[in-house]
Amino acid sequence: MENFLSYLSENHRQCDQHLAELEQAVTANNWEEVKKQYQTFSLSTLTHFEREEQILFPPFEEASGISEGGPTSCMRSEHQQMRELLEQMKEGCQQQDQEHLYGLTETYMILVQQHNSKEEQVLYNMAEQLLGAQMASLIAEMKTHQAQIND
Repeated sequence: MENFLSYLSENHRQCDQHLAELEQAVTANNWEEVKKQYQTFSLSTLTHFEREEQILFPPFEEASGISEGGPTSCMRSEHQQMRELLEQMKEGCQQQDQEHLYGLTETYMILVQQHNSKEEQVLYNMAEQLLGAQMASLIAEMKTHQAQIND
């Protein structure tokens, strides 16, 4: 059976791959490709955040009794920081500012690696323990959410 760790960790890897493709386009100074890769990267990242915030976090908070100051609160805060970096990257793409984009993607990568580590080592395991009976239906809901975005 698929679990939160395997499903969402694979999604982390996909987002990382999209970021790498964006960086490759920036290196090539191919600004049409940069815009395309930014859109792919941004959409996959924001979709991942939405799945966690709308589908996983609410039942986790209900089952744990922890919302404010807990792990999901920390993850939401970090998601917001990454959303702000995504907006700055969008501006860098529009301005075709290679050096600025490099700096932003480097900052983003450091933040996302730390963030993903916390999710994969702590949050997803806690979620599996608390939501074991709901896990399959929550993952199915996440997949449906993804399919709706792709349509």
